[in-house]
Amino acid sequence: MDSHYFPQFLLNNGKVKAAEAAKLLPLCQKGLPSSAEYDGDRRAFRNLRVEPVREAVLKLAGENLAEEAQLYADYMQLLMDSLVEYMSTPAIIAPEVVKRDENSPPLQTVTQPMNGDISLAPGIMAADREFLILAERMSGEELSTMDELAIDSLQEFINVVNGVFSIKMAEQGLEVELGIPGSKKLSVPQADKLILFRLYAAFGSFYVVLAADEFI
Repeated sequence: MDSHYFPQFLLNNGKVKAAEAAKLLPLCQKGLPSSAEYDGDRRAFRNLRVEPVREAVLKLAGENLAEEAQLYADYMQLLMDSLVEYMSTPAIIAPEVVKRDENSPPLQTVTQPMNGDISLAPGIMAADREFLILAERMSGEELSTMDELAIDSLQEFINVVNGVFSIKMAEQGLEVELGIPGSKKLSVPQADKLILFRLYAAFGSFYVVLAADEFI
């Protein structure tokens, strides 16, 4: 189990709050904390049978998304791994269901639907500051404004994740086609079977959307 998922494990088990867990992320990239405070937790983490990300997703999906829960957990595990691989950005999933309404400030959103034997529309929503940080880490370019390069960078990230996910689905005998990426500023994404996760990284928070169909 990768050490950068240790903060998610602590959060899932009520040992820390989300903001505290986010502060542990850079430290845990270098290995499990050596503090005596976490002795018992380290042992439990090493013996885990359920991955912390999957546990968090399944709990948030609940009964309303019971049929989609395993698919969403598979996707979120890949996305969280990809944040580390392509952006050097470990993150945690907050344990509360996200609630946004029409009065919520609009966030820059990118998405790319997948269709075929499964129907899944993943996306990322973020305020400009966090969006640009993610885009910089994906592109390797210094970005100061919400321009085409910034949006393209996060669309490329979603495309890469979706491409790997479609390969994994093919290994299970499921055919999946990638749709056309989209972008828009949204306050409330609306679609069937939708769930909105709030992710915390060391620099701030952003959102991941999963739905059964396109939401922009």
